[in-house]
Amino acid sequence: MIKEKSMHWGHFSQFLGHFVSRLGLSPNVYSWATLPMAILAWFAVYRQQMFLGLFLFLCAGLLDIIDGGCARSTQQESRRGAFLDGTLDRVVDFLLLASFFNVPMITLGLAPEHWIFIASFVIIMPSFIVAYANHRGAVDDPSETRVWRLLNRGEVMGLLLSSLLVSQYSPRWGGYLFMLFVILASLTIVQSFCLAWYLSSPQ
Repeated sequence: MIKEKSMHWGHFSQFLGHFVSRLGLSPNVYSWATLPMAILAWFAVYRQQMFLGLFLFLCAGLLDIIDGGCARSTQQESRRGAFLDGTLDRVVDFLLLASFFNVPMITLGLAPEHWIFIASFVIIMPSFIVAYANHRGAVDDPSETRVWRLLNRGEVMGLLLSSLLVSQYSPRWGGYLFMLFVILASLTIVQSFCLAWYLSSPQ
């Protein structure tokens, strides 16, 4: 939601992109860099080096902000780059979720691994709904701002990384934060579907 509704988010991304564009690297380099960063982050959490994992996941998130800002700053925006960025985002999301199998959490109702399984579905569905609405021509929204989401990637990363951090001090509250993410992501599925349906062409 912050990404679509806040002008400050765009300015921040543009500022970072303009700053790193002086290095002369292609925006796609920053997109690709998120992958090894996230793999190393997952491995760090797997080895119980939680704070290193957190730092590396944060770096992956920062690189995701940088690539778009760099593309806009250098006028290298392309559909190919957007496709690469979106695909790698999903891989990073998966690795972040997979790291929770190695995190101490106490959850309600279901075992932590069941909550993680549900999370693997709800984390991807809002993006799928928006992309599919565009793909099928139901909604003309190439910038993905008309069909906004309650939780966009910034909020998702914030909640999951907060849960990862809090779990180190309180497995119960870390688990509650993770459950809150699953609930809000589920609401985002309903919200984004209803909005896409409302804006879609009946033809």
